[in-house]
Amino acid sequence: MGSAAVRRVLGSDLGRKGVRYAAVSAVSITITESVLAFTFGGLGWEARLANLVAFVSGGVPAYVLNRRWTWRKTGRSHLTREVLPFWALAFLGLGLSTLAVGVADDVATELTDSRRLQTVLVVGASLAAFGTVWVAKFFAFDRLLFGRDALFDRRR
Repeated sequence: MGSAAVRRVLGSDLGRKGVRYAAVSAVSITITESVLAFTFGGLGWEARLANLVAFVSGGVPAYVLNRRWTWRKTGRSHLTREVLPFWALAFLGLGLSTLAVGVADDVATELTDSRRLQTVLVVGASLAAFGTVWVAKFFAFDRLLFGRDALFDRRR
């Protein structure tokens, strides 16, 4: 894709939302993976529990920032049209990442006694799992939850 095409995409409404979504994801991932590394690597928690705590720690700011900044939604959140569907999609990512960190923890324990290296493998597995659903969630958030013509938004 040439630079003119990139400028055209980034200048579109969907492109601007995509950039904001990526920025929110960077914040959320930083929080999530930092909490995961701290609880698993620093505190020695079991990988699945550490992953759950990390997920919630990053998920709350992700919801608020995506709703208000990425999709420019104001006012109160609607429980059945926004909050529950957001968390349902988020929990799909959590399920995949919990499976991934569990496998990574088992493999890492077999490979090395170094908690530092085990932590790197567990955090990497978490990132890979969440990355696999990242693009799909963007379009689901835009088309179903927060976008101007969102399917669940009956206020149109």
